[in-house]
Amino acid sequence: MIIENGTILFTGHNTLNRYLTIMRRVNDPLCPLCEEEEETSLHFIGKCCATANIRRLHFGVLFLEPGDLKQAHWIILLKFAKTTKRFQ
Repeated sequence: MIIENGTILFTGHNTLNRYLTIMRRVNDPLCPLCEEEEETSLHFIGKCCATANIRRLHFGVLFLEPGDLKQAHWIILLKFAKTTKRFQ
């Protein structure tokens, strides 16, 4: 999956389970990594506890709020997404 400038993550039109459920490609919107919440873009980027250490490596914090994402450069977002290997 190609993520151009991080846009595909922000729009929600991606291969995360929440969107795939809306598109009727999967039956469960739950995050496969933590199995605690729906796998939305915000959950994946900022809230998933399963990727907290990867998030800290790239963003310097364990969890991100929506406002924090406005400050994030798209290259860091792209590196984070690639490191999680969620889009392979």
